[in-house]
Order: sequence, then structure tokens, then C-alpha cells
Amino acid sequence: MVGKYSFFALYAILLFLSSLITTLDIPAPTTERSPLLERGENCEKICPCTYIHNEFDDVFKGEITLIQDENGGTHVFGLFREGFDDDCEYSFLIIDDYGNTLFDMTEYLNVKFVNGGTDPIYAKIDDLNLDCGENGITRIRSLSLRIIFGRSIFAGFSNL
Repeated sequence: MVGKYSFFALYAILLFLSSLITTLDIPAPTTERSPLLERGENCEKICPCTYIHNEFDDVFKGEITLIQDENGGTHVFGLFREGFDDDCEYSFLIIDDYGNTLFDMTEYLNVKFVNGGTDPIYAKIDDLNLDCGENGITRIRSLSLRIIFGRSIFAGFSNL
């Protein structure tokens, strides 16, 4: 009978010690750093992150967002719900106050028209500089993104 109690006592002591060790929250020694901590350390940050978002609520109904990452790449994404004729061709241009085309995004976006709207739009455009150095288009006082059909300007947003 004494052997039975000593077994339970030994078991209780081991259980107590193991629970004590786990509650002390002592980190295990490691020589490796987590790869999550190294994320972005190898990237040379050369540009500020820039975010432009505009909603269309006139002839066209939808929105477009432009985001420049720290490496200078510009991500363009958006969606239009209505306003397009599926059989027509449109141009997506960034234009300054004087009507000069600063950037034509049409070929990059490869917009697919569906039921008067579009499929989701996404493109990474490395040639589109929003705010990376002196040549960034946001340095211009006032800009517009315009959707053009033929020679007619259907809609646009100002002051990107």
C-alpha cells in the first residue's frame, strides 16, 4: 500500500513541476530568427508609399485605387458597376490641367467589360511613378483620371 501512495506522490510532484515550468513562460533558447521578422529587410526603400482612391458616381459608377509601394511599383485596382457599352473601346488616361496626357493606363489595365460594368481591374505598373523622386505625377498641382470614348470625355475625377 505504501508503494501505491509513493507512486501517486511521485506522479503528483512530476505533474506539479511540469505545470510550474510551463507557467513560468521562459522562452526556449534559439539561435535562429523568425523569417517573419526579416520581412522587408532586404528591400531598399526608395519611394514613399502613396495611396490614391477615387470613386466615380456620374456616368460611370465604380472606383479605382492606385497604390505605390516602397520600391516604386504602382498597383492599380478597381471595379465599375455601370456606365460602359460592352462593345466600345475606352481609354483610361491620367491628364494634367492643360490636357496633356501624363500616362495612358489602357493597355496595362486590360479592362474586360461585362453587363455595362467591368470585371475586377488589377495591374502592377512599374512605369507609373506616383511620388518617387522629382518626376512623380502627384507633384503636379492638379491631375485628372479620365475615361475617354473616341474624342468624348465621359467622366473623370480631379485632384488626384
